Amino acid sequence: KEVRTFIGTQKTGREIRRYFGGVGYGWSQDAIDGSLLALVAGGYVRAEKNGLNVRLKGISQAQIGVLEFYNEEQIITASQRIQVRKLIQEMELPVKSGEEMEAISRLLQRLQDLAGDAGGPPPLPERPSTALILDLQARTGNDQFVAVYEKRAELLAAHQKWTAAKGRIAQRMPRWDELQRLLTHAVDLPVYASVAAQVEAIRSNRSLLADPDPIEPLIDELTAALRAALQNARQQVINAREQELRSLQNTAEWARLADAQWQQIFAANRVGPVPELEIGTDDKLLSALDERPLRAWETEAVAVPSRMRKAREQAAKLLEPKAVRVRPRSKTLHSAAEVDAYLAELRGEIMEHVAKGHPVIL
Repeated sequence: KEVRTFIGTQKTGREIRRYFGGVGYGWSQDAIDGSLLALVAGGYVRAEKNGLNVRLKGISQAQIGVLEFYNEEQIITASQRIQVRKLIQEMELPVKSGEEMEAISRLLQRLQDLAGDAGGPPPLPERPSTALILDLQARTGNDQFVAVYEKRAELLAAHQKWTAAKGRIAQRMPRWDELQRLLTHAVDLPVYASVAAQVEAIRSNRSLLADPDPIEPLIDELTAALRAALQNARQQVINAREQELRSLQNTAEWARLADAQWQQIFAANRVGPVPELEIGTDDKLLSALDERPLRAWETEAVAVPSRMRKAREQAAKLLEPKAVRVRPRSKTLHSAAEVDAYLAELRGEIMEHVAKGHPVIL
């Protein structure tokens, strides 16, 4: 009691030794140190060094002089210790009997970290308030311990709620990112406007974690539209190729080259058979779209005629190495005289090559 009275708010071990070892008391250092250790063991006094709590078994007699000792206003009961240990265990943190005080800092940090993971920028909900956690972290010693005991139900509920939110975020954020990618690929499709409006509503309302899941129906809608659009775009390329192929089959070059030669020519000019699409899963659909977006398929269909012309030129070159390609100029003609002049000019260009012994490809 005398030691606690002298400690008041706070005293160093050196001050306590000097006081009780001096005039009026004359205690031995062992008696003074034993009193301090007994008070710490009983939870009546706490020891700190550089602002950090020092556990009883971490106190050596040699360092007592540099430690700071604080009176505890509240005394922890056995029942309180048991309930706090149970709380720590329910939060899946390791704790041994008698080490609950040290585990509280880990418990509060766990909650602080969970709060940071339980929300975020839109479309996530705002991060939950940690005012209670900050208040508890600002406390020390038995005061903190008892406050945690009194708030144990609230702390456990927060842990469960924030853990569940963190889990849903881990599940839904990848799907949200996938939804953004799908939406980008669907920008030219009729489905885009309605889905984009719903996506913006999820973002502005921060409702990514709402139940039922607002993302899956939108992903289903987009993937169905994109699969249909991809298949249709592929068919357009096939149709363009087949049309050009029919024209090519009516040329003199077609029958004079073997199938293997034509396959090489088609491959070199990127007009070979159109490969099947592998879009059975959402991941494969996105991979296919990333590799060749819908607009690229449209460009592909438009490019087929010119590529087929180049393929025919290559075939003609194989058959007639000296052949020359003549491309008639694009021109608007208004009269028979203009037509005659245009044809005469074209004939002159052709005959110039023929006169030199070069076959002409038109």
